[in-house]
Amino acid sequence: MTTIERATDTVDQAPATAQAQAPTTPTPIAEADRHPVGSLAKVDPNSVALEKNRRQRVDNKLIGAVRASGGNLFAAHGYYDSEGVLTIRHGQHRTLACRAAGVELKVEIIAADLSGSVAAEADRISEQFSTNHDQYAADDTDVMDAVTEMMDLGFSANQAGAKLRIGRKRAAAARDVAKSATARAAVDASQLSLTEALVLAEFEGDEEAEAELLQAAAEGQFAHVAQQLREDRDARAERARLCAELTDAGYTILTECPRYDSYEQVSLHFLRRPDGRIANGEDVKTPEHWGVWLAVGEVKTENASGEVEVRTGWKPEYFCLAPAAEGLSVVGGDAAAREEKKRVQRERSTRCNAAARAATVVRREFVATLVKGSKLPPKADKLTAAALTRDPALLTEYRGRAIAAELLGFTTDKLAEAVEKASEARARVIAFALLLGGFEARMQPTDATPNYWRVGDPDKTHGYARLEIAALYLRFLRERDYGLADIERVTIGEASTADIRA
Repeated sequence: MTTIERATDTVDQAPATAQAQAPTTPTPIAEADRHPVGSLAKVDPNSVALEKNRRQRVDNKLIGAVRASGGNLFAAHGYYDSEGVLTIRHGQHRTLACRAAGVELKVEIIAADLSGSVAAEADRISEQFSTNHDQYAADDTDVMDAVTEMMDLGFSANQAGAKLRIGRKRAAAARDVAKSATARAAVDASQLSLTEALVLAEFEGDEEAEAELLQAAAEGQFAHVAQQLREDRDARAERARLCAELTDAGYTILTECPRYDSYEQVSLHFLRRPDGRIANGEDVKTPEHWGVWLAVGEVKTENASGEVEVRTGWKPEYFCLAPAAEGLSVVGGDAAAREEKKRVQRERSTRCNAAARAATVVRREFVATLVKGSKLPPKADKLTAAALTRDPALLTEYRGRAIAAELLGFTTDKLAEAVEKASEARARVIAFALLLGGFEARMQPTDATPNYWRVGDPDKTHGYARLEIAALYLRFLRERDYGLADIERVTIGEASTADIRA
């Protein structure tokens, strides 16, 4: 028997929509009282059942129309199932509107396919989904419902995507989101798109991260916060590993950084050897006498090609719990205060650099979409003129061509070939990509130098002023509907480094 849905259907709760009707109970009809196939019947909309994969929401425009006309002008299509219940195959939207308006439903009776075959059921789902999509722009919830039902029949996500004509990637996303209760609920509530919900599903079970992502979506910061959370997740795993190693070695793990004027937990910077020299790592001899604070810092490594890569990692800072037992003395006063100020500045730089690197990943993904085809984005020529008038050296910026090639989707050695094969319109886009590569290189040529946030920093160092052209670039991106990260807003003077998440 064809699967039907007998639960309560709802009316869209968006602005200017009607309230949901009370639960309905589909009514079995005796065979002698059924309308014949091909006939037109007027029935109580609360007495019918709706097949699964149905349209779940209806707006007030249709409700008003059916109320004004006393019913639906175009008949729904329905059949009698094996229990005699009139079941709507096409016209769920009209059925819900008639329920909300309190008017009769016009139904054309069609023949039922009660074979229960997988092929027939798959055709039904596909046909209904296509109708909903074409007439009402099926939303992400509709996509998930259709994909889930197809997979319940034994179809893979790829097969469901092909059958529903939504593509493999979207079908796979619908499958994965449907597995996460939190992600599914966010889509159903229109808090997240299917693409965003797929990211939320990555953090299933991490309630703090889930809450942060939902808040970020409301503030237009979803992609940026997601990237930072991914990096934070890796960092937390590394921290747990280091804590275990240090604890096994006998060190005490400190849960917060000690104050610079603490005499119970004293930093190496404030300890002196008997000869007056500053203590260093060589003086950390007895683990039981030392506490370790794992500070966030920048860790540099060299990759296979010899390039230096920088990432945010953990650096152990040692604090002596028993200076006298280690043969060390404590220094106080102005020296300690100066060291503390330097530490605070280092932490701020590390925090802002990490945020800047994460924002660059998201920003470049967006910028790549601007140079995909053969059409320049709006105001591209104006940006080009303004930038090159201000600083023609942008086109020769270190790593500018390499970054431009990345934005275009190939390596630097393929640039000339791409230009040779390009149409006139595509060549203009490639030229614009070279300018964008210059902007990106000026802002962050390598992972080791995410300096662009310093432009709007009141404590910026002399020499970074030339990076102020980044503000011109970021404002252009914002006009193209790119949501600036907080660290990017620092660049244009709209936020402070104090606003950057730790």
